[in-house]
Amino acid sequence: ATMTEETFSRIRQPVFVGCYYRNETEQDNVVSVAAMRAMMPKLGSGTAAQRLVEFPNAGNHVITNPMRSGDIDGVKAGTRKFIREVLELRPAVTEVQ
Repeated sequence: ATMTEETFSRIRQPVFVGCYYRNETEQDNVVSVAAMRAMMPKLGSGTAAQRLVEFPNAGNHVITNPMRSGDIDGVKAGTRKFIREVLELRPAVTEVQ
């Protein structure tokens, strides 16, 4: 009831959406990837400030938990890319691996 075009158009800040999607049968079964895809162009932030990143190797709805996700490194890389390219921020300290 609240996820409407009017609601989406009020969102003006940059938006990063990451999800598990490999194909029509192997995808997030908790939230709708199709609904996320449909929502993105309705956001008021404009396409340059948006990223929908599908992580086919995550294998789970919980894409950021190393006990659940099969692609923590990919999720980190996708998030960092959004931070650099859209938010135009740079890390103060590089991460030790």
